[in-house]
Amino acid sequence: MSRLTSLVICISLTLGLWGCWEDTTVTPDDQMREVCDNGRDDDHDGFADCDDCAPLAYCTTEVCDNGVDDNLDGAVDCDDQHCRFTIGCTGYTCDPVTSEGCEDGYFCEYQENPDRPFFCSPVWDTYQEEGEACLVPYDCLPGLMCVLGNPIGHCRRACHIGALDECLPGESCVTVYFSYGLGVGACE
Repeated sequence: MSRLTSLVICISLTLGLWGCWEDTTVTPDDQMREVCDNGRDDDHDGFADCDDCAPLAYCTTEVCDNGVDDNLDGAVDCDDQHCRFTIGCTGYTCDPVTSEGCEDGYFCEYQENPDRPFFCSPVWDTYQEEGEACLVPYDCLPGLMCVLGNPIGHCRRACHIGALDECLPGESCVTVYFSYGLGVGACE
């Protein structure tokens, strides 16, 4: 037998064994290993996240105040990536990125008060849109922040510092002049 023939047989056996070795059957134990919010196929069954475990009771979003790891990602409530920016976890009265905590017709606005940096304010119809010029934080539409420049600033999308999915590809969430230590910034 030639070396080439031996190599072909060896590769064929290896590929054949690999195909037999690969188990595509998904068992409940395999499902338990799927982390439902990390964008990966943790249990190697060809499906990721809730495409993998949506029919199961434990493929849910994290409830941020019940003391349970609802989405089985190893983090509970405010320690979970999905909860850390909610008003129940930040201690703020409202969220300037989403306006969570404000009634309809109001949005969460920044104010220069270290004890209460954000508050709900009525929505007006004279705000600047994303990319337009601004002079102060409250010049911009709800969900935007004024990023000061020289001599004027521009309205940019508001975001949570450390969030991975709130800015467009190629942008990142950066702290703006008034938001140091507040956990919010603007996409740039």
